[in-house]
Amino acid sequence: MESQKLTSFFLFTEIGEDEYMLACLLMVFVAISIPKLARIDVSVYRASLEGHTNNIHCLAAAVNSIFGALFTIYGQNDVEDRLKEFLAVIINHNK
Repeated sequence: MESQKLTSFFLFTEIGEDEYMLACLLMVFVAISIPKLARIDVSVYRASLEGHTNNIHCLAAAVNSIFGALFTIYGQNDVEDRLKEFLAVIINHNK
């Protein structure tokens, strides 16, 4: 019974590391995509809609919630560092 617990622990740890890496790659993908998304015509604010046609105004809350949750779930205790890295990728990619 004890060996089964250890085996499942190590399998979870390996899967967790892969999922953590995928979350990091997803973060980079989103960071690179945001400036491109912001440049398209439907990203202009429409007063008649009190928002944007493509709902880009919801993106900040979504990014904060989703990445906060992903990096909390994977237990690396680095949510703040990853969100700072996210901003750094956006800033450095647009230079």
